[in-house]
Parts: sequence; C-alpha cells; structure tokens
Amino acid sequence: MASQLRQGSARILPNGVALALLAGAATVTTGFAVSPAWAGLEICNHTDVHRSVAIGYAKDSEWVSEGWWNLDPGQCATPVAGDLGQRYYYYRAETEDGSFPGEGYTFCTEPGAFTIVGDEGCEDRGYTTEDFREIDTGEVATTFAHAITDVALASGEFDANAADAVTGPAESGLHLCNRTDVDRNVAIGYSKDDMWTSEGWWTLEPGQCATPIEGVLTQRYYYFRAEDPGEFYEGEGYTFCAVDDAFTIVGDENCEDRGYETLSFSEIDTGPEALGYVFVLDADTLSPMDIEAGSAAGTPDSDTDTGRDTSSGSIDAGLRICNESSVSRFLAIGYLKDDQWMSEGWWHLDRGQCATPIEGDLTQRFYYYRAEDPDERFEGAGTTFCTIDDAFTILGNEDCEGRGYEEHAFSEIDTGPEALGYVFVIDQDGGEASPADEADVGEADVGEAGADETDAGALARPDPALNAADSAPATPSQGLQDGTNGRGIDITGVFLGCDVDAGVTVCTIRAADGRHVISYSDAAQAVVETFRGLTPSQHVRVQGAILAEGDTSVEVLAKTVTPLGSGDDAAENTRHGVQGGWRSLDDPLASIRFEDDRYYDYYQGELTAEGTYAVAMTCPDTPGSGGEDPVLVVRVSGEDAPVCYSVMYMDGTSLEMLALPRGNLLRYRRSD
Repeated sequence: MASQLRQGSARILPNGVALALLAGAATVTTGFAVSPAWAGLEICNHTDVHRSVAIGYAKDSEWVSEGWWNLDPGQCATPVAGDLGQRYYYYRAETEDGSFPGEGYTFCTEPGAFTIVGDEGCEDRGYTTEDFREIDTGEVATTFAHAITDVALASGEFDANAADAVTGPAESGLHLCNRTDVDRNVAIGYSKDDMWTSEGWWTLEPGQCATPIEGVLTQRYYYFRAEDPGEFYEGEGYTFCAVDDAFTIVGDENCEDRGYETLSFSEIDTGPEALGYVFVLDADTLSPMDIEAGSAAGTPDSDTDTGRDTSSGSIDAGLRICNESSVSRFLAIGYLKDDQWMSEGWWHLDRGQCATPIEGDLTQRFYYYRAEDPDERFEGAGTTFCTIDDAFTILGNEDCEGRGYEEHAFSEIDTGPEALGYVFVIDQDGGEASPADEADVGEADVGEAGADETDAGALARPDPALNAADSAPATPSQGLQDGTNGRGIDITGVFLGCDVDAGVTVCTIRAADGRHVISYSDAAQAVVETFRGLTPSQHVRVQGAILAEGDTSVEVLAKTVTPLGSGDDAAENTRHGVQGGWRSLDDPLASIRFEDDRYYDYYQGELTAEGTYAVAMTCPDTPGSGGEDPVLVVRVSGEDAPVCYSVMYMDGTSLEMLALPRGNLLRYRRSD
C-alpha cells in the first residue's frame, strides 16, 4: 500500500522544532481488573503471540513516535495518559520476527526504547522507517481502548480470482469475494463476547476475495456492507458503527455520540454447523439497487442505470419507492401494523435511486410517505406521523411532541385493492407523486396485518405479531388512544435515573424482564414529580400502558408511579442498583454480573471467576475503608480472603468502583 496522508494534522511540518517530550505511562497490565482507569489511549494485545508496540501521534505541530511496550497475549499498556488531544493515533505491533501488516503510515523507530521527534529522514538520523496502522478514536473521545486482534490485522486473500468461488461452507474462516463489475469496500459486523463489533474496510476489486474472519467460525450470523465507489450500499437495516478509515469498533449503539456513523449492513447466514463460509457478492446476493448503483458508477440518473423505475404500478412483492425528482430526497414511511400506526425513516435517495422500505407481500392497501428535499421541505397531504432527525422506528402517531418526537404531514400511496407489491415514483420537484399516481387521502381499506416485513434501511423493527385484527382505524388521525397500544403494564423495578431531552423528561427503570423507558403525557405531570423525588437504585412500581417493545427495552407511558421504600438505605439501594451486567470501560473484553447475591467475572465471554457478594459500609479486612460510600464485599470461590470495592459513583448506566486497598478506579457501563 502506498504511503498515506495521516488525518488530523498537516503532513509537512516546520523544521528545527525542539521539544521536551513526556513519554506516555509505560504501564503494562493483564486483563482489566488491575488496569489503570485514567483517561488516555490504552492498547491491548488480544492476539495469541507476543507483540512489541510502538505508537505515533501529532504533538505541538510535530510527528512523534515512541516505543516499545512489550505485551504478551492478554496484556495491555497505556502509551498515552491523560485526556486525548488528537483523534488519530498510529501504532506498530511487531511479532518476535519483526513482522507487522502496516497501512502505509510511516514513523521512525529504533531497537531500544525511544522517543523520536519527526517522521522524515529516519535513516539519515540513524533510525529505521517502519510501517504503522491507524487508530481512529472518534471526534469526542477523551479516552480510548484499542484491541489488537487477528481479525483486525487479517488482510490475506482467500482466492486471487473469485470467478470460481461459490457461496457456501468452507473449511474455516469467513471469505468475501467480489463478482460485481466495480470495486467494493467491505466492512463486517459480528457478535463477540456478548458485544457487537464492526470492522472495515477491505477493498475488493472485481474478482478479488478477502478473509475478514480467520479460523473456525464461532457464530452462525455475520453482517456485511459492500459499498460501491460512490459509497452507496442499501443494506437490510442491521445497523453498525463505522468510520471512513480503517476501524475496529466495539458496540453498535450511540454511534454518532462516539464520533462514528451509523450504517446499514446485510446478513450472512452461514448455517447451523459451518466451520467456514464463502460469500460471493454478485447479482444473487446483492439487492438489485446495489447492483444498479454500482453499474451506474456514481451517476444513478444515467442511462446505464437500467433497473431504474420510471412509473408507478404493481410489482411482484414489496413497496418500492423511487426518486425521479430533480433533487435528492430523505424518505420516511407510515403504515398500519398490528392495529398500531407505525412510522420509519430515513432512506436517502439520490436522483434516480430507489429503496424498498417494505419487503415481502404487502398486507395493506394504503401506505404513507414523506420525501423531504435537502432543505427538509415536503408538503404532505395532512396525514400526520411522528419522526425524528435520526434513523427511527416509532410506534403510534399521536402525542408526538409529548414523547419527544416531531409531528409531520405525510402523503398517501394507494397500492390498489389486491396488490402484493407496488412501485411508487416521486416525480415532482415538490417531492410528491403526480396526481395520476396518488389517490385522494381518504378512508383506508386496511387488510389483514401480520406478514413478516424486513427493514431495508432504518433501524431494526420489532418482530410482527401474528393474528392481527381484521379491521383497523381508517386513517392515522383516527388511531388508538393516546400513548397505548391496548396493553396495560404493572411492573416493579430499580429506578435508574431520568434524562431531559428537548424539554421532555424520560426516566428508566430496570425490572426483572429488562429495561423500561418511562415517558408521560401532560396529564400525568405528577408522575414526573414523583420520579424527581426518587433516589437512584430505589425500588419503584410503575403502572401504565405499553407504547413500544424493542429487543432490549420497553417504552411505557406511566399513569401512576409508587416509590417502594424510603430510598435512604445506601447499602440496600446499592445492592439493588448493581444487579445485572456491566461492561468494563477500561477493557471492552471484560465484564461482570451481579444476580441476587451471586457475582460473576467474565473475560472474552468466558467465566473466569464467580462467588458471592454483599454490601457493607466497610471492608472486613480493611478497617476504616469505605467511609460514606458503600463497599461491595466479593468472596470468590476458592479464595480465602474477600475482595472489596468502594462504590464511588453509580447511576442507571454507569458504575465506578475503587479497588481496596490499592485504590485502582474501575469503570463500567451497563450492558443490559
């Protein structure tokens, strides 16, 4: 790979700059339990061989390189301590034979410990020029942990020519082969140690293959994104975090808040017992839109885009919407599902592009859409749904503002009385279909709901319920009562805290069956006042109605809230508050779990220790410890003495503990 221009700082720097450098803390730790928790850049060796690590970064208008940190498998080091001052850092992690697959970012090194100012003229100054790889910490991170993995370093080809490759089982590894006629930039997503992870990019020219996952596969399902040269890929709605440069990102939520993008991936089912799998990118495995966009080479409105739809009408299956207006459009849809109005968005359609928001046989006659131009303008026909600016799936179309959403007008699509599929073309500059293609907004003839629908571009949708009612409200404005889908709920759980977003207070509790997000209507202002008087980790009873059910949480409209207990017992509140799983912020591969009075410690998803725990105000073996903060007294099976942690801070999502008596600060984020 040719030498690349590093991000975040000018490549050509002034000469003659003399700097006094403070070397990063050369602390080496094993696992996370004794890992220092100050802000900084931590690098962990998660390969199965010893690695010597060096880093490079910009400091005071100069490139600086430092090394070496010697890391055995499972060990970590913190080369940069304190709040990070850069977004981009660079590293080299040599094996014992000196090999390392760099990415073209070159720095100076030498065999012994070193701090070298400047990255040019290395040999003239008695150093060696070495190839490094990039770490993108995101736009807002002040601390970052980077895991060196075999997967991230893998760049070998499965087969130099993909012409003979066939989608199906292989001896080992996940192999992706490009049989389209354009380059594909490929990223993957997968589950590892109970955390979603995404990695990229592999550039595959036509006929090339790559092996993003080596060795025996441990999952059945993997996910991929295969962008054409115009960075287009429609995806199936399985969202992961990504950045434009090479990346390995742990976690698939809050991507934008962490400085990443949220992108749509598609699924690969390797089967129930495959040790390896080959997946060929071709007309059979990519959507027609992906093939069309690639063939058009970044000009979707060119004549070469032969799959483009130019008129509205019936198709075999699904709801397909195409943009034939003069500007790009941001598309959202609304429809009836299981007796509830639902809205989803956004699909970005350039001129000439199409999306398929509803796949499979259509179960409704009437659907609704909003197609905003780049200035967010769209003159709907008066039928209103809830939206937000980001990708969304929202159940219910009433009290949008009260639930923290916006309310916007949509227009209607009439697919006809018996259509199993329909293509709808947006062909006017105002974003709406021509009058001949769009029926007047009126009473909807709603068919039987319940067909399996797959999201093609927005967030994952809840699984559709079976046996929906035979009839439904005529239009969204005649929907169900405010804030309920017809099912009441009465739950008891631990209060985790409240947040205010756009003037709306939303609180969270953790019940036995998972997290519940509590909202309210103007008529239930007393509910909010009750929540404000609660202490985090206090037990509470909530009665109300279900607004929406997702994979990891339930949205509830609270009618009444009843505190259980005074909330003044710090030890009891701590015991309830720590219940559940927690992922380490200092080592993403480490996690702990509290269930009733049991304690579990995991690393890379494997149980490493377990025992019992209790909450006290002091550690039995450390008189005077704890002070005003509760202490978790953990007794690990097989160990004579307990291990104590002073709980310094805890709310619904964060936990900070001080290991006694040494004082290492351990930080966690709730994982369920």
